[in-house]
Amino acid sequence: MGVRDSEAGRPEGRGAPVPIETLRVRCNASAKLWQRMFGALTLAAYREAGAETLRKLWWELEHEHHKDYFVPGLKKLGIDKLPPAVAAAQYHYLTNVIGGLAMHYMEESPRKVWIRYCAPAWTYAGVALAGVPQGVRRHGTFSSWHPYNGVSMGTRRLQWVITKMMDEGDPYDEGYFHEVDRDLADSELVRCQPAERTPEFDPAKAPKFDPADWPEPRLLKAKRNFSRDYTERTVATLYAMIGTHRTHAVVRHASRTMAVQLAQELQRDLGTTGSDVDAFVRTVAGILDACGQPYKLERPSAKAAHFVLDGLLPFKDPADELRDAYFQFFVNAARVLNGHLKVERTPYRRGAEQESWTIEDAGRWLW
Repeated sequence: MGVRDSEAGRPEGRGAPVPIETLRVRCNASAKLWQRMFGALTLAAYREAGAETLRKLWWELEHEHHKDYFVPGLKKLGIDKLPPAVAAAQYHYLTNVIGGLAMHYMEESPRKVWIRYCAPAWTYAGVALAGVPQGVRRHGTFSSWHPYNGVSMGTRRLQWVITKMMDEGDPYDEGYFHEVDRDLADSELVRCQPAERTPEFDPAKAPKFDPADWPEPRLLKAKRNFSRDYTERTVATLYAMIGTHRTHAVVRHASRTMAVQLAQELQRDLGTTGSDVDAFVRTVAGILDACGQPYKLERPSAKAAHFVLDGLLPFKDPADELRDAYFQFFVNAARVLNGHLKVERTPYRRGAEQESWTIEDAGRWLW
């Protein structure tokens, strides 16, 4: 839910400009990859360490995002002078629209403004939402950022009221910011008050991006970085919570299972469908290009390919064990698409920060 539109990795437009159609495909594919990775990491953490760890993970992630992004984001979006309830609601509406979420915004008054996170749940694709433990989203996700918006804007009179939650059977996540007539204690900054009937959304009254400040390329890159940041921060937070080795186990499991669910869909998104070695090389190259990942590609033969990577996005200076855990996505994607493909990784050289991936058609069934 942060505004992050700076570029990392190999910048688009160095040399010949990237056509907008290509930029759309790349940014949407990388946003999907990292969005699904983020969701997979949270569920794998639950599997590894339990419901309390998942709740704490969500709390830490959202609270840190709030501290880093909220006040700068108000200024970046040009909404820092609005009334507190309006500014808070517009911030969450606009930043989540950038991230690819379907959102509603309903301004009942300058002191009471609703926001709605519409179906499907951004974090948990498919039926994964059904497995989220009760209370995690209410007491983790939606109690760690929204209630502190007013304090960050210099007022203790802004309350966040939660009215509906998807994981509890409601059709969407929903709540409203309410500016009250007295200062609130810490325990009063968030309140849960289920409501059966709530305001209808009118798209004509929703906040809009100024196309001069937010042209489509900037929005696309910000969408990609929105998902990237969640993936990167989740791993960093898990390191602090459950330690290095358990975090690598979580990343490895998330990478492997996500490949099972996502490899074919990503191929369709990138237009690299097919199961032979050429199609898979195009798929890997397409994913790396989409992510802005620097690499070199060599084709020593028609049956083999060799990638050399500088660094490994979305991570900054990742340990080799983390690189290998994330690489399991590509290992399992190859197995899903063609049981004859062998995908191997040579660890990076310290100082050079490079690693190599080899893809080869073994000419026989391997799995």
